Amino acid sequence: MFKQPVADNIITLLAFYTWRDNVYFVFPHIATDLYTLLRMDTLRHRGLSTQLVGSLHEHWLWIQMIQVTKALSVIHTGLKLPDATPVKGHPIAAHFDLEPAKILVTSEGVLKITDFGESVMRLTSSLQDLSTHFQSGDVKYAAPKSRPSQADLSSAIEHSGSRLMVLLNYDVWALACVMTEVLVVLLDRTAHPGGRNAIDDFHALLETTSTETSTAGMFWERGRVKKCVTETIEQFRTNFSDIYLRHHYINNISDLLHQMFEGKKEQHPLSSNVVIQFEEYEDIYKADYAIQRDRLAWDVRDQPLEVSDGFAEVGWENRGTIASFLDMDGVRLTLLDFWGTLKYRDADCRLQLFYRPVTEVQVISSKNPGPSKRSWKRMVKGERSQRPATSLLPAQFTLKWGAKWLDGSTLVDQTPINTSEWSFVPAYRFQTLSEHDHLECVLFKRPTTRKTYDYVFRLGFKTLDQVRQFQAALLHYDVCPADELRSPKVTIQWKNVTPTELTPVRLQIWERTTPAYVERAVSPAAIGDHVRSSCWITTQPQNRKFKVLMLFVQNVAFVGLSRAYLLGETTHLQLLAVFQ
Repeated sequence: MFKQPVADNIITLLAFYTWRDNVYFVFPHIATDLYTLLRMDTLRHRGLSTQLVGSLHEHWLWIQMIQVTKALSVIHTGLKLPDATPVKGHPIAAHFDLEPAKILVTSEGVLKITDFGESVMRLTSSLQDLSTHFQSGDVKYAAPKSRPSQADLSSAIEHSGSRLMVLLNYDVWALACVMTEVLVVLLDRTAHPGGRNAIDDFHALLETTSTETSTAGMFWERGRVKKCVTETIEQFRTNFSDIYLRHHYINNISDLLHQMFEGKKEQHPLSSNVVIQFEEYEDIYKADYAIQRDRLAWDVRDQPLEVSDGFAEVGWENRGTIASFLDMDGVRLTLLDFWGTLKYRDADCRLQLFYRPVTEVQVISSKNPGPSKRSWKRMVKGERSQRPATSLLPAQFTLKWGAKWLDGSTLVDQTPINTSEWSFVPAYRFQTLSEHDHLECVLFKRPTTRKTYDYVFRLGFKTLDQVRQFQAALLHYDVCPADELRSPKVTIQWKNVTPTELTPVRLQIWERTTPAYVERAVSPAAIGDHVRSSCWITTQPQNRKFKVLMLFVQNVAFVGLSRAYLLGETTHLQLLAVFQ
């Protein structure tokens, strides 16, 4: 029993009957198959041509190939027993003879897997066991490393009671062969003399590149995919090189085909893994398409990082996934110089935030050239050890940003943010959306010399959740929901200083968190348990979560990315509470 809609891509059994000693099956009449379609373009008259115009992602034949992949996954592990059956277990099956001639194509352009004459089905008590009895199909599309060796076959003949077992990913190799042939036709841009076509030339290549007669025309030789096949897949990448959106998609597909062809048989992806990959590529394509419609976001993302080593993109939680800040709509930017002079006002803004944790590096200098020859000899003899001098690079962000001003001009730039030098002002704590269009926060660098000052970034966000998530990405502290703590006044007692009364004030409860990385980004290996966090508390155990009660005073307090300060004071803010 198949779940819709993948059942549409599997041939439907209308009826069966017996006559004398024979069993007859009745199927719908379908006039053509994929083998014929790739060579004769038989559905062109119905507006379903194999010629690619536009994006591969949107071509009807490629969409149907993805549907065939889903149908194959259902055949492998998605079958269900009828409710009334007394038999227990989970059915799994393998086709064993998948090839273009065994995939029918209806007049409406729907591909259907057919011809299950070589297929095998069995019951398993657990889906951890994904092996089934081997059945030999067309050797041209069979996987070399999933097939039994001649020794295995001979052993099975000698022990007539035993049957060979292979993994369900046997069919994935054949699926990769079929996909490659489809892409050869869809991406073809060359002229073929003598009435030939792209698929004929590709199969001629499979014939002529074989060094062994037994593998002529096959996709593999000496247990590996042929070089001409891998070169053909790499050639796919040259398509759409001028259109990033389409080029990125075909690059992903090429990588997937290599995975389906390469590796040991235990490492070949299952059809369900291939389906998951296609779904991920679909999501990436849609996200890229959404960004492409926003030219400013596209320009920000297209700008390469000036320093990329060790950096990974951090983001915000959006509908259950970690999304790039590029996807956050409605952000506004005002730029000022350090003295408060307005440079640019209230621009549409797109952001992208990258983070590199504290990194330990070896220091090599004239003062510390490393161990002497005598030291090395002692180290070899085990008399003593000498560790090269190291230094800690501070945690650092890179803020890529783009702004579109009211006159239509744009500015795209990136700013390195050293956590020991920059500070954050949660101005939104004294704002409401009823009084302001946006809730604001401020980022600025404390001056180290009189001659070097960076922009002051005043960022406005549409919602309280958005500005809190941006704050959490920078400080690595989440703002707890129970933060609506207010007091008409707070008195702080500094050492040897008259008590200071501050008003109005707002209190927040912070809970330590780890960076939230965008799902497509790779987290730096050095993160670990968030060693030497870029937050302002550095004296607590680094492997424990704890909460902090923070106090903010309007127009007075700001938070350093590595500690808290009062403007005009060098003394740190007093820690009001730390608790588990």
